[in-house]
Amino acid sequence: MSNERSQPNKDSSELSSISYRHINSNYFRVIHADGVWGGLTPALKVQMAFYSERSPLPETLTIAIENDKPGKEISRVVDRSIVREIEASVVMDLDVAKSFVTWLNDKIAQAEEIKKINNLEVASNENRSKTT
Repeated sequence: MSNERSQPNKDSSELSSISYRHINSNYFRVIHADGVWGGLTPALKVQMAFYSERSPLPETLTIAIENDKPGKEISRVVDRSIVREIEASVVMDLDVAKSFVTWLNDKIAQAEEIKKINNLEVASNENRSKTT
Protein backbone atom coordinates (compact mmCIF):
# COMPACT_ATOMS: atom_id res chain seq x y z
CA MET A 1 0.00 0.00 0.00
CA SER A 2 1.32 3.41 -0.87
CA ASN A 3 1.35 6.49 1.35
CA GLU A 4 1.10 8.74 -1.70
CA ARG A 5 -2.06 10.78 -2.10
CA SER A 6 -3.92 9.85 -5.24
CA GLN A 7 -5.20 12.54 -7.50
CA PRO A 8 -8.61 12.11 -9.08
CA ASN A 9 -8.51 11.36 -12.78
CA LYS A 10 -10.25 13.77 -15.13
CA ASP A 11 -11.66 10.85 -17.10
CA SER A 12 -13.65 8.54 -14.80
CA SER A 13 -13.20 5.66 -17.26
CA GLU A 14 -9.50 5.63 -16.24
CA LEU A 15 -10.34 5.15 -12.56
CA SER A 16 -8.98 1.78 -11.40
CA SER A 17 -9.26 2.17 -7.63
CA ILE A 18 -10.53 4.43 -4.90
CA SER A 19 -9.30 4.95 -1.35
CA TYR A 20 -11.54 5.62 1.64
CA ARG A 21 -10.35 7.43 4.74
CA HIS A 22 -12.13 6.40 7.93
CA ILE A 23 -12.55 9.02 10.64
CA ASN A 24 -14.62 8.93 13.81
CA SER A 25 -17.41 11.47 14.17
CA ASN A 26 -17.70 13.55 17.34
CA TYR A 27 -20.41 11.12 18.49
CA PHE A 28 -18.43 7.92 17.90
CA ARG A 29 -18.34 5.44 20.76
CA VAL A 30 -18.14 1.71 21.24
CA ILE A 31 -21.33 0.24 22.65
CA HIS A 32 -22.28 -3.13 24.04
CA ALA A 33 -25.46 -4.71 22.67
CA ASP A 34 -27.48 -7.40 24.41
CA GLY A 35 -30.13 -7.24 21.72
CA VAL A 36 -31.84 -5.25 19.00
CA TRP A 37 -35.39 -4.08 18.47
CA GLY A 38 -36.68 -2.58 15.28
CA GLY A 39 -38.68 -2.84 12.13
CA LEU A 40 -39.46 -0.89 9.00
CA THR A 41 -39.94 2.86 8.82
CA PRO A 42 -42.83 4.38 6.83
CA ALA A 43 -40.27 5.00 4.04
CA LEU A 44 -39.47 1.24 4.07
CA LYS A 45 -36.04 1.70 5.62
CA VAL A 46 -34.76 -0.83 8.12
CA GLN A 47 -34.51 0.59 11.64
CA MET A 48 -32.60 -1.18 14.43
CA ALA A 49 -32.37 0.07 18.01
CA PHE A 50 -29.52 -1.62 19.88
CA TYR A 51 -29.93 -1.99 23.63
CA SER A 52 -28.04 -3.24 26.65
CA GLU A 53 -29.75 -4.87 29.59
CA ARG A 54 -28.95 -4.39 33.24
CA SER A 55 -30.44 -4.52 36.69
CA PRO A 56 -31.89 -1.19 37.77
CA LEU A 57 -30.07 1.08 40.17
CA PRO A 58 -31.96 1.85 43.39
CA GLU A 59 -34.44 4.70 43.06
CA THR A 60 -33.61 5.66 46.63
CA LEU A 61 -31.04 4.42 49.10
CA THR A 62 -31.07 5.32 52.81
CA ILE A 63 -27.87 4.98 54.79
CA ALA A 64 -27.40 5.56 58.52
CA ILE A 65 -24.93 8.16 59.71
CA GLU A 66 -22.57 6.64 62.27
CA ASN A 67 -19.93 8.78 63.98
CA ASP A 68 -20.49 11.55 61.42
CA LYS A 69 -19.76 9.12 58.54
CA PRO A 70 -21.97 7.10 56.19
CA GLY A 71 -22.71 3.74 57.81
CA LYS A 72 -24.91 0.74 57.12
CA GLU A 73 -27.65 0.72 54.56
CA ILE A 74 -31.07 1.07 56.17
CA SER A 75 -33.33 0.69 53.14
CA ARG A 76 -33.53 0.85 49.39
CA VAL A 77 -36.30 1.18 46.83
CA VAL A 78 -35.65 -0.71 43.60
CA ASP A 79 -37.86 -1.26 40.59
CA ARG A 80 -37.75 -5.03 39.96
CA SER A 81 -37.95 -4.77 36.17
CA ILE A 82 -34.95 -5.24 33.89
CA VAL A 83 -33.66 -2.04 32.33
CA ARG A 84 -33.19 -2.04 28.55
CA GLU A 85 -31.11 1.01 27.79
CA ILE A 86 -31.31 2.01 24.13
CA GLU A 87 -27.73 2.74 23.09
CA ALA A 88 -28.16 3.66 19.44
CA SER A 89 -30.62 3.39 16.60
CA VAL A 90 -29.48 2.68 13.05
CA VAL A 91 -31.61 3.33 9.96
CA MET A 92 -30.56 2.00 6.55
CA ASP A 93 -32.06 1.50 3.13
CA LEU A 94 -32.77 -1.96 1.74
CA ASP A 95 -29.53 -2.23 -0.27
CA VAL A 96 -27.40 -1.33 2.76
CA ALA A 97 -29.43 -3.76 4.92
CA LYS A 98 -28.76 -6.58 2.44
CA SER A 99 -25.06 -5.71 2.41
CA PHE A 100 -25.10 -5.64 6.23
CA VAL A 101 -26.68 -9.13 6.35
CA THR A 102 -23.99 -10.47 3.99
CA TRP A 103 -21.23 -8.89 6.08
CA LEU A 104 -22.77 -10.11 9.36
CA ASN A 105 -23.19 -13.67 8.05
CA ASP A 106 -19.52 -13.64 6.99
CA LYS A 107 -18.43 -12.51 10.48
CA ILE A 108 -20.65 -15.17 12.10
CA ALA A 109 -19.11 -17.87 9.89
CA GLN A 110 -15.59 -16.66 10.76
CA ALA A 111 -16.35 -16.63 14.50
CA GLU A 112 -17.91 -20.11 14.36
CA GLU A 113 -14.88 -21.47 12.49
CA ILE A 114 -12.47 -19.96 15.05
CA LYS A 115 -14.62 -21.29 17.89
CA LYS A 116 -14.60 -24.76 16.29
CA ILE A 117 -10.79 -24.67 15.93
CA ASN A 118 -10.39 -23.47 19.53
CA ASN A 119 -12.68 -26.25 20.80
CA LEU A 120 -10.63 -28.83 18.88
CA GLU A 121 -7.43 -27.41 20.39
CA VAL A 122 -8.89 -27.50 23.91
CA ALA A 123 -10.06 -31.10 23.42
CA SER A 124 -6.65 -32.05 22.04
CA ASN A 125 -4.87 -30.43 25.00
CA GLU A 126 -7.22 -32.19 27.44
CA ASN A 127 -6.47 -35.54 25.79
CA ARG A 128 -2.72 -34.87 25.98
CA SER A 129 -2.92 -34.06 29.69
CA LYS A 130 -4.83 -37.30 30.37
CA THR A 131 -2.15 -39.41 28.68
CA THR A 132 0.81 -37.81 30.42
